[in-house]
Amino acid sequence: MSNEHKKVFVSYDWGTPQHEQWVFDLVADLRRDGVDALLDKLITQTSTVQLERMMIDEIKSSDHVIIVLTKNYASKSDSMEGGVGFETLLTLPDLQSNPDKLIFILRHEGNFKDAVPYHLRGFYFINFSKDSEYKNKYNELLFRIENVPLYEMTHLGKKKELRPQTLITNIQGAKNRLFSDISLPKSKEFSDLEKDEFISNTYNEMINLFNQMFSELQEENTSFRYTNEQISHQKNLFKIYVDGNLKTGFKIWRGSRIFEGINFQFGRMLDVHSDNTLNESLTFNYNENGEVTLKLMMNMRGNSEFDDTVSVVKHLWSRNIEPHLKE
Repeated sequence: MSNEHKKVFVSYDWGTPQHEQWVFDLVADLRRDGVDALLDKLITQTSTVQLERMMIDEIKSSDHVIIVLTKNYASKSDSMEGGVGFETLLTLPDLQSNPDKLIFILRHEGNFKDAVPYHLRGFYFINFSKDSEYKNKYNELLFRIENVPLYEMTHLGKKKELRPQTLITNIQGAKNRLFSDISLPKSKEFSDLEKDEFISNTYNEMINLFNQMFSELQEENTSFRYTNEQISHQKNLFKIYVDGNLKTGFKIWRGSRIFEGINFQFGRMLDVHSDNTLNESLTFNYNENGEVTLKLMMNMRGNSEFDDTVSVVKHLWSRNIEPHLKE
């Protein structure tokens, strides 16, 4: 990422005082994070300026122009009214030749189509409409300004070699077959090594997911805390606190060779030395094609099968952990 400060000009409508304050606060946040962000009021407060000349200079010299879309902005833009109308005309050339210069953000709680001018329909915008999502949306905006990818792209692997399959059909025989749609299942047995590797990888992945989930909750709520004690390479003990008080916890460990799977014991009184008691067990189903699904054995309500570990972690949170935090 370049050490140069990106220059950004914010185009918005003069609507309610609350909206103008929101835009002003957004600019302040950007400046605190090293973005040379400006809006008209920061310029006109220090000197006498010709407004249209100022708009031309700022839009022309900025690395990005942030356009704050509201219902009032869309109305003024479509009717070419006032400063919004003039800035619409100024940004039209960039919209055709350099669209990456323009960043559209939405600030509207109703139907988003009401806040998007006719000539901008179909373009992507960052939705700032919900204040509860401000942090995530602001982070997306900051990455966009700095031209840094928000998500890491997976490395492109080697292309898989595919060969045409041979299809042999006995037309005469097919006419006389009444059960041509029935065939024997193709079995693919998992070796012991494959099972061990899969269970080990799943266990480590779940530990990482629990840590990630609890860390995110801890960032959002200062009263939430957790600890993770590794008893062994195949047993961990989590404890969850609210305002410093232990609310619940759980032990997670790998099962034995006789009873393969990943086991859970939930509650406040957990014995790390005895694994004779459990509340839930995650097992694995291997189908005829060698595909694996995850299944919670003690789930008495709803679908107990899951396609990925993220779904399992979310289910265990909602069923076995979150209810205890409300007590």
